[in-house]
Amino acid sequence: MIRFILVQQNRQGKTRLSKWYVPYKDEEKARYMVHRLVSSRDQKYQSNFVEFRNYKIVYRRYAGLFFCVCFDANDNELAYLEAIHFLVTVLSIWSFSHRKLFTKLRRSTGASRLCMCAS
Repeated sequence: MIRFILVQQNRQGKTRLSKWYVPYKDEEKARYMVHRLVSSRDQKYQSNFVEFRNYKIVYRRYAGLFFCVCFDANDNELAYLEAIHFLVTVLSIWSFSHRKLFTKLRRSTGASRLCMCAS
């Protein structure tokens, strides 16, 4: 069972996206020092799997972001590693299609800057 998913920036460890599947208090969330654990590992000689308390963390680094998934110790690590890759692929396709859409809108309207406001 997945405990949480974090997307964190490389140097600062600032969380960009988080999804918690198990209820934690804010103090507990702040105590999870996943970024320190993951970013200090040697990328060449160590695997992408880390034992963390009674759980496991699988992480992958893409373009300066760490995608981390925490799950139960008896689950399959490779399945979660593949899920991270799938998530990054979907996000990449989604952002590329939105960039193309905004570029077409900008060209068709002649606007140098496109602003979308809620009404």
